[in-house]
Amino acid sequence: MRRFVFPLALLLLTACTRTGAISGPIQTSDVTFQAAQATEPKAPPPLTPEYPGKTIDEVFPVLESHDFQEEQFKDRKYVVTVANHQVEISRFIPTFLKRNSRRLLKFQVASGEYWASLVGESHLLGPESKQIYVVASGPGGVCCTNYWIVDIASEEPRIIFRSQDFGSFRNPMEIADDDRDGNYELVQFDSCMRYFGDDCGSCSPEPRAYFAYDKKLKQYRPAKGIRQAFVKAGFSDSEQWLEAKHKEFQSTGDISVQYDLRRSLLAHIADLLHVGDESKGWDYYRKFRNIVDDKDKAEMKKRLAQCKFYKSLHARQ
Repeated sequence: MRRFVFPLALLLLTACTRTGAISGPIQTSDVTFQAAQATEPKAPPPLTPEYPGKTIDEVFPVLESHDFQEEQFKDRKYVVTVANHQVEISRFIPTFLKRNSRRLLKFQVASGEYWASLVGESHLLGPESKQIYVVASGPGGVCCTNYWIVDIASEEPRIIFRSQDFGSFRNPMEIADDDRDGNYELVQFDSCMRYFGDDCGSCSPEPRAYFAYDKKLKQYRPAKGIRQAFVKAGFSDSEQWLEAKHKEFQSTGDISVQYDLRRSLLAHIADLLHVGDESKGWDYYRKFRNIVDDKDKAEMKKRLAQCKFYKSLHARQ
């Protein structure tokens, strides 16, 4: 997926995990080549559909980005100018937003070492609105992708979203306006389930966390019941797959089917709980009690109790 050093490196990883890869036969010798010539030509494999989610920098392109591979930016401050404002960055951490050399606000950032940053301009709240979005990756290797969104439509800029307030998120932020209200919703991928039950990090549930703009609070807040259109369709497909695989396991007792089913089931439960579908999510522990057990349920509850996004989602009710 795309453009500057930081988003390219990050989004290539996302592209590999979500869209798959296409490769052809590797010709290792003349014999192999001749053998291929002698056979009937085969139709090319079908292309994997492009992942339909849109990241914020696909819709609102990045203006400037730098990462740790650029030695000249590693240990010094630099400034990115956006719409008559200046974003001051030090060691890839946003520090201040300024205008005409006057500091307008200070960015609140969790401590630690960061290794890349980027800055862009967006219009998330309608075409007449104007925001600056800042991204910093870190601290740590796999975590996190942190976003700050500053509304600069008025004389006094204000932070309308800070992802670190709601947890640790991985992968680029996606945005969508599926409810057609003119405001984009934000989507991040919550890492609070990482290493679930001592499973590998990439095997663990990574549910989407949705944020909608609250006009009263004038901030983005965790939101229930919203999903991108393709995610809604994916939920339906997942549930059909789970039912079919469950019947297959009950019929065959195949351990490998059970293994795959358990991981997919836990991921789907986490997805449901993160969009506020509590009854349906917890009901899967009853319906699939020969796949997930009380230990899994206790682990899920323990993770949710420590999940900033999930707690904030329910604290508003």
